[in-house]
Amino acid sequence: MFRNLFRNKEEKELTSKPQVVDCIMQPVISHDNILVQVQASICYNVVDYKAYKNSSANPKTAIEYLTITTMRNIMGEVTADFISTNRNELARDTLEAVKEASKTKPKHHQLKQLKQHNQ
Repeated sequence: MFRNLFRNKEEKELTSKPQVVDCIMQPVISHDNILVQVQASICYNVVDYKAYKNSSANPKTAIEYLTITTMRNIMGEVTADFISTNRNELARDTLEAVKEASKTKPKHHQLKQLKQHNQ
C-alpha cells in the first residue's frame, strides 16, 4: 500500500501537461552598469519521465537555474534601455540559448516558452 501511495504522488508530479516554473526576481547589471530587476516564467513539457527524474536531484530547479544564468548573461551584454523596450527579443534569445545549453541525450524535456517580467 505504501508503494502505491508513493507511485501516485510521483505520477501526480509528472504529467504530460506543460510545466510552469516561476523564477525568483533577479538583479541584473546591464552593459551600462544599471541594476535592473527581472523576473521570468518558463514553460516546458516533460518528454521522457525516467530520464527527467534521473537527470539531476531536482530537475525543475536545474532548468530554473540554467535559465536564470543564461538570462543574466544575455542581459548583461545590452543596455538598460534595450532591456526595458525589447523584452520579447531578449526572451527569444534567452530561450534559444537555454534550448542549446540543455540538449541532452536522451532529450527528456522540451522548452516551450519564456516570458520575462521586467520591474
